[in-house]
Amino acid sequence: MSIRFFTNNEIDRAKWNECVSNSPQCLPYARFEYLEGVCNSVWGGLIYNDYEAVFPIPYQKKWGLIYYVYQPYFCQQLGVFGLSNITTEAFLKKLPLRFRRVHLCVHSSAGDVKKAEEKTNFILHRKDGEKPFNKDAIKNVNKCKKAGLSYTQTKDVGLVIKTYHDAWGDKAELSFPEDYIGFEKACRSLIGSNHIYVCLAKNKYTLLGVAIFLVSKKMVHYVCAAPTIEGKRIGVMHGIIDHIADHFPNKSIDFEGSSIPSVANFYQKFGAQNVPYLSIERNLRLL
Repeated sequence: MSIRFFTNNEIDRAKWNECVSNSPQCLPYARFEYLEGVCNSVWGGLIYNDYEAVFPIPYQKKWGLIYYVYQPYFCQQLGVFGLSNITTEAFLKKLPLRFRRVHLCVHSSAGDVKKAEEKTNFILHRKDGEKPFNKDAIKNVNKCKKAGLSYTQTKDVGLVIKTYHDAWGDKAELSFPEDYIGFEKACRSLIGSNHIYVCLAKNKYTLLGVAIFLVSKKMVHYVCAAPTIEGKRIGVMHGIIDHIADHFPNKSIDFEGSSIPSVANFYQKFGAQNVPYLSIERNLRLL
């Protein structure tokens, strides 16, 4: 078995993306161009043989000396991608010695992970375009329909991010624009591909809500969305989710969290079930 670490500029982009795309997990966060954005071009990867499996490693430095692995903003989970049976632990043991600390979130499909904490993640698994929304969700969806909402695709990622920050930035403890630069770059790199869907919800000429969904083989991922003040009054996010369910009838919806009870309850309205991911935090000497 050969697992080696490569910096991003040493990685074959086409082979990396092919490995991620053919992986059973196939999470869009692990695509080369998305990582380039959210990591501000500072990342590497552990690669098994000739890209049979890959493991993204976002990293930063402290005081110019200490390297550590971290989880970037708007990149919920990473981990092992590929068709091999190599485990998360097998990859982590191959981290170069210069990495002193690991704080990383990974999917739970690649073997047991030592001392990992489960994190809540709600996914609506769908078949044949079904929408198993509860009565409250249906009521709010109908409210949006009566309000005459329309949904349009846009390339204006900046507008979506600014609206998101105005709605949730303080709660998320994010600074504008500093903490969004990498994410905006990542999204712009996907515009024009089938890996992203950016939409606006409007009532005539009034903006009511925005959303960015990443798109993978079997899912759409609810990575960034927010209502305006007026949109919040009419429950515009219900309308956006209903629109996404109609626009992607054969895909499941990954809501990305949450451990906050009110947010979790909102996702459960649509029939989503908890599919946990894992948070790893440890010193390298404990690997």
